[in-house]
Amino acid sequence: AERQKQEAAAAQEHARREQQQADEQHALGRDLLLAAVLILPVFVLEMGGHLFPPLHHWLHAAIGQQPLWWLQALLTTAVLAGPGRRFYVHGLPALLRGGPDMNSLVAVGTLAAWGYSLLALLAPAALPRGSVHVYFESAAVIVTLILAGRWLEARARGRTSAAIARLVKLQPAQARVRQADGSELT
Repeated sequence: AERQKQEAAAAQEHARREQQQADEQHALGRDLLLAAVLILPVFVLEMGGHLFPPLHHWLHAAIGQQPLWWLQALLTTAVLAGPGRRFYVHGLPALLRGGPDMNSLVAVGTLAAWGYSLLALLAPAALPRGSVHVYFESAAVIVTLILAGRWLEARARGRTSAAIARLVKLQPAQARVRQADGSELT
């Protein structure tokens, strides 16, 4: 009876962990999709001109540099405050405690790119001549790529757990041991 209670408790704990992993994977997938949708225009606006220079010239003639930078700022801020929020919530406190982790690295790097870009947008005269550039796309792409890596990791963990569970189910409930004297124990 006690063993059955322990097995039931272990099964409940296993089911709870599996559900938690599935929820984490789902949340990461949702955040990754949102971040990808938001960074696509940022990436095209900033990097598209390098791939196809006429796009750069047409955008700047039709819309202007400042409005394009503002659009990038808004979309990048949405990525950092939405899907990327987890990096700041965990990373900045860890940094302040003196125990930085991967979240801290992502938080510092993306905030540096975002902050410098915001300074270039709001107060370009505060920067040396010729150094007024924005790096909004860098901050947004870093967050999106790290989310993609974490989503892939969560997916792999889920598949591994499922494979281990299937292997455990193959384990026989009973075994026979043949002793040296030829007798068998069950």
